[in-house]
Amino acid sequence: MFQIVCCALDDTNKVVARHPMQPLYELWEDATAMAEFDSSRIYDDYGYDEKRNYWWARNSRGQMYRFEVEEVTATELGNSTPQGMTPHSN
Repeated sequence: MFQIVCCALDDTNKVVARHPMQPLYELWEDATAMAEFDSSRIYDDYGYDEKRNYWWARNSRGQMYRFEVEEVTATELGNSTPQGMTPHSN
C-alpha cells in the first residue's frame, strides 16, 4: 500500500510538518497521479522533482509543500495516528 504525505517546508526547504493523506493506494502509480492532482489543484505553482521523485507546490503566500509517496507497511497500518499536520523530527 502507498500513501501520499504532504510536507510543509520552511524557508530553507526543511520539513517542518507532515500530513499523511487518505486514502491509501494499492499502486505507486495511482498514488503519484493523485499527488500530481493534489499539487496542481490546491496550489498556484507546482511541478515534479525527478531527482527526488515527488511533486511540489507553492501557494500564493510563497509557502512550499512536497507531496511524497511512501510505502505503508502492515505494521504502520495497525498503528494509525489522528489526521492532521504533525511536527517532523529528524
